[in-house]
Amino acid sequence: MQKIVKDALSEQFWVRTNEYLYKERITLAKAIAEQGVEVNVLPDNVQDKLVQTAQSMWDEEGKRSDNAQKALDMLKSYLSELGYL
Repeated sequence: MQKIVKDALSEQFWVRTNEYLYKERITLAKAIAEQGVEVNVLPDNVQDKLVQTAQSMWDEEGKRSDNAQKALDMLKSYLSELGYL
């Protein structure tokens, strides 16, 4: 029974994630076409500097409490999985 529930949740997560990604792309394309939205990407060296600055600030915030450190660890893990760190 437990496996069935976990499998159903996993499948729903996959379906919802893909639905979100699809709708996000459609909405962006619509905004570009209808409202002249331009997507700007910062150069890699600027993005790297922003990441370094953020990380030094995060480390200070993590020292505030155990919960802050736990949240920071979760954020870093998530961003690492996405390839941002």
